[in-house]
Amino acid sequence: MNLDQQQEDLSSLDASAVESQAMNLLSSKCSYCHNTEKPGGGISYITDLNALKYYRLVVAGEPMMSPLYTVL
Repeated sequence: MNLDQQQEDLSSLDASAVESQAMNLLSSKCSYCHNTEKPGGGISYITDLNALKYYRLVVAGEPMMSPLYTVL
C-alpha cells in the first residue's frame, strides 16, 4: 500500500473512533514509561491529546506528518 492509499484509508475513518483507538494504544503500550512519575524521553503527557497536539507530536488529520505516528 502506498502513502496515498494509506492517507485515503485513514481519512475515511471517523475521527472519534481514531482518537479512541489511539488513546487505547497509548494507554496500553506507552504510558508505562511515559507518565508523570517516569517521563521516558522527557514525555510525561502521552495520554494528553491536547499536549500531544501542542508539542506537535501529532498533527490532526495528518498522521504521516505526526512524529508519534511514525514511531509507532
